[in-house]
Amino acid sequence: MSGHNKFSKIKHLKAKNDAQKSKSFGKYVRLITVESKKAKGNVTSPGLAAAIEKSPQENMRTTPLDRAVEKGRYGQ
Repeated sequence: MSGHNKFSKIKHLKAKNDAQKSKSFGKYVRLITVESKKAKGNVTSPGLAAAIEKSPQENMRTTPLDRAVEKGRYGQ
């Protein structure tokens, strides 16, 4: 009965949930980076502000948001 215990189920469920979160966060980071490039890093621009407003609804922390804005601003 190997592989049929409580912890392997948790491991597989966590992997599935983490993959979904990663996909969602990646979309928001790309959106924010593109909007930051358009706005040249100006956080008050309407497009970038709207993109930033959408992201916390997915429980995204502010650190990846700040990195995405900086990445767009400096074109890294």
